[in-house]
Amino acid sequence: MQTELQQLIDLGYIADPGPDLALAIKNTVNENNFNLARAYLNGQQWAEGIELLEKLHEENPNILRFATYLVNAYQIVGKYKPARTVVDHIRSLIDRESPQMDLLEGTLLLAEQRPVKALELFKKVEKEAGEQPQLRLRLANAYFQLNKFKEAASLLEIAIATDPEE
Repeated sequence: MQTELQQLIDLGYIADPGPDLALAIKNTVNENNFNLARAYLNGQQWAEGIELLEKLHEENPNILRFATYLVNAYQIVGKYKPARTVVDHIRSLIDRESPQMDLLEGTLLLAEQRPVKALELFKKVEKEAGEQPQLRLRLANAYFQLNKFKEAASLLEIAIATDPEE
């Protein structure tokens, strides 16, 4: 068995699992569950996807992609309090500024009906990362929630002109 495994590694068919086989198995199971969770979410099977992501996040609290997918899934189904808990956890792990994190939190702030703070974060992202179609849409949403319809319409017109498919 070991000889066959080494041959597959040597041929490049599989990655070397390293000296800790138990860890390699755990990582493989985590990746498979993460892919399954994503498939559930893509199929709008929210409960099943969230259940897997919650387990992954609980067992691997320092893996940010598990956490960010969980936050997005929570937001889709309207579970803003658990999403806030995970966002706060992610913030505690990151020791630097992150436009991606600001975008994630700003989106949650919009869902929590806190458009002023969301707008601050989105403007910060725009300053740090430049203009992006998704950012324009989020900025427009924040302006809309603040009853600043002219600003929202202007951003939406730019977004449509820039990327009509989005």
